Amino acid sequence: YPANTGRMMIGDNPYLLFSRAAAPGSGNIEIRKITDDSLVDTLDVNSAAVSFADRRVYLLPHSPLVPGGYYVVVCNSCLQDELGQPFDGFSDSGVFSFVVPTAIDIQADYDGDDYADVGIYYPITAEWYIQQSSTSYYADPLMRRFGWNGAIPLSAGDYDGDGKVDIAIFDPLNARWYIQYSSRAVDAEPYIRAFGWRGVTPISGGDYDGDGKTDIAIFDSVSATWYIQMSGSPAGSAPYIRRFGWRGVTPVAGDYDGDGKTDIAIFDSGSATWYIQKSSNASNSDPYIRRFGWGGVTPVNGGDYDGDGKSDIAIHDKVSGRWYVQFSTLPPSSAPRLYILGGSGKVPVMRNDYDGDGRTDVVVFEPDSASWLILYSSNEFIGTYTIRRFGWKGIIPL
Repeated sequence: YPANTGRMMIGDNPYLLFSRAAAPGSGNIEIRKITDDSLVDTLDVNSAAVSFADRRVYLLPHSPLVPGGYYVVVCNSCLQDELGQPFDGFSDSGVFSFVVPTAIDIQADYDGDDYADVGIYYPITAEWYIQQSSTSYYADPLMRRFGWNGAIPLSAGDYDGDGKVDIAIFDPLNARWYIQYSSRAVDAEPYIRAFGWRGVTPISGGDYDGDGKTDIAIFDSVSATWYIQMSGSPAGSAPYIRRFGWRGVTPVAGDYDGDGKTDIAIFDSGSATWYIQKSSNASNSDPYIRRFGWGGVTPVNGGDYDGDGKSDIAIHDKVSGRWYVQFSTLPPSSAPRLYILGGSGKVPVMRNDYDGDGRTDVVVFEPDSASWLILYSSNEFIGTYTIRRFGWKGIIPL
């Protein structure tokens, strides 16, 4: 990986994937994390030998993996390339940093390079056009026909857990999910699952059991009930059912406590109040309640604008074009961050990180000109926004 950075997937057997095979050795890899008490906690020491052929170093944590702030210390003698030299940039007790994906990391990344891709869906022809960040700016976009007019495109869902977003749709007439796994051949038959009924809202991008895979989920606005089919549950098991909310609220799922699991949450537009049932708390505990916004604003959920591994509460005012973000790293009483982007009539694009710095960028889509206006977090959300034209009138931004 460039600059000694890597990515670790959370699952039954998490591992680090190195850019080249390692020479056999005694091994000496320490997974560490700076915790809230400012002390370093060592979570794992892996002493297994690593072969030339296997670039994966498996981790056996002594405690549950908590997102954010991890790094791995690698000794100079145990990880070498084929010539017996240490990996590029390594020295004695060198530091190899990496990112632990959380629920909020599930973004529009179709090529798995940790950068969000600009993508659109044209409902008339059911065509997907994706400008992958791993290719040239001038390269032809990836085009795939998947769906039909009337189907709902589901953005930011990684249902097979390979680190790439899968193309997926929801058919509102018969409540069926159609998922084209990125880990399979492009001409393979899609995964089809009947889950829900007419009138429910599909919830995409959520990982409620923390296994690194998107779970199929719906919200029934009539009964204010959530139905979640956990990907980590045995086949044929009953879905998780939870009543949370009331008629007229908007589901705003995200990982607000940073435990790697998506939290059930709603936004009440009438009172501009957020209600969040944190997964780290007991299921019968009182939800976190926060008033943030006013009538007519759009809740923007699932984004991590300060990069602390927790979803931040955010709203977009389509009249003024202003974003208001309450960083989770700041006290609730602190003033929200204000960003002005593009004026009125724009559509907010949620939870995408286009510059790959681990923080959500502020992005809106201008329907008439099919332009993307991006305010990068790597510039601390200041300066002139970037304008990217991709699409045409009538498309849906992903």
